[in-house]
Amino acid sequence: MPRFYFDLTLDGKPEPDTEGVELDDANAARAEAVRAATDIAKDYAGKHPNHDLMIRVRSEERQRVATARLSLRVE
Repeated sequence: MPRFYFDLTLDGKPEPDTEGVELDDANAARAEAVRAATDIAKDYAGKHPNHDLMIRVRSEERQRVATARLSLRVE
Protein backbone atom coordinates (compact mmCIF):
# COMPACT_ATOMS: atom_id res chain seq x y z
CA MET A 1 0.00 0.00 0.00
CA PRO A 2 1.47 3.41 -0.91
CA ARG A 3 2.39 5.97 1.73
CA PHE A 4 1.36 9.62 1.40
CA TYR A 5 2.64 12.63 3.31
CA PHE A 6 0.49 15.60 4.34
CA ASP A 7 2.59 18.74 4.81
CA LEU A 8 0.58 21.39 6.65
CA THR A 9 1.10 25.13 6.45
CA LEU A 10 -1.05 26.96 9.00
CA ASP A 11 -1.00 30.75 8.98
CA GLY A 12 2.31 30.70 7.12
CA LYS A 13 4.01 28.24 9.51
CA PRO A 14 5.04 25.00 7.79
CA GLU A 15 4.72 21.67 9.58
CA PRO A 16 6.16 18.88 7.41
CA ASP A 17 4.77 15.38 7.77
CA THR A 18 7.62 12.99 8.56
CA GLU A 19 5.52 9.85 9.17
CA GLY A 20 2.94 9.72 6.38
CA VAL A 21 -0.12 7.52 6.09
CA GLU A 22 -0.72 4.39 4.06
CA LEU A 23 -3.73 4.78 1.78
CA ASP A 24 -5.15 2.89 -1.17
CA ASP A 25 -4.32 5.46 -3.86
CA ALA A 26 -4.01 9.14 -4.80
CA ASN A 27 -7.79 9.60 -4.78
CA ALA A 28 -7.94 8.42 -1.17
CA ALA A 29 -5.09 10.80 -0.32
CA ARG A 30 -6.95 13.73 -1.89
CA ALA A 31 -10.08 12.90 0.10
CA GLU A 32 -8.01 12.62 3.28
CA ALA A 33 -6.49 16.08 2.65
CA VAL A 34 -9.95 17.64 2.39
CA ARG A 35 -11.13 15.84 5.52
CA ALA A 36 -8.04 16.94 7.44
CA ALA A 37 -8.40 20.56 6.32
CA THR A 38 -11.99 20.74 7.52
CA ASP A 39 -11.11 19.06 10.83
CA ILE A 40 -8.29 21.53 11.44
CA ALA A 41 -10.59 24.44 10.60
CA LYS A 42 -13.16 23.16 13.13
CA ASP A 43 -10.50 22.82 15.83
CA TYR A 44 -9.10 26.31 15.31
CA ALA A 45 -12.33 28.24 14.62
CA GLY A 46 -13.22 28.55 18.29
CA LYS A 47 -9.73 29.62 19.34
CA HIS A 48 -8.94 32.17 16.65
CA PRO A 49 -11.45 33.37 14.06
CA ASN A 50 -9.13 33.79 11.06
CA HIS A 51 -6.89 31.15 9.53
CA ASP A 52 -5.29 30.20 6.26
CA LEU A 53 -4.24 26.62 5.90
CA MET A 54 -2.80 24.51 3.15
CA ILE A 55 -2.13 20.80 3.01
CA ARG A 56 0.24 19.58 0.33
CA VAL A 57 0.01 15.88 -0.31
CA ARG A 58 3.06 14.10 -1.66
CA SER A 59 3.84 10.53 -2.55
CA GLU A 60 6.71 8.40 -1.27
CA GLU A 61 8.59 9.51 -4.39
CA ARG A 62 8.07 13.15 -3.29
CA GLN A 63 5.70 13.82 -6.21
CA ARG A 64 2.89 16.31 -5.58
CA VAL A 65 -0.45 14.51 -5.46
CA ALA A 66 -2.78 17.33 -4.39
CA THR A 67 -3.03 20.62 -2.56
CA ALA A 68 -5.98 21.53 -0.33
CA ARG A 69 -6.33 25.19 0.68
CA LEU A 70 -8.78 26.69 3.10
CA SER A 71 -9.25 30.24 4.36
CA LEU A 72 -11.42 30.68 7.43
CA ARG A 73 -12.82 34.08 8.36
CA VAL A 74 -15.30 34.48 11.18
CA GLU A 75 -16.75 37.96 11.57
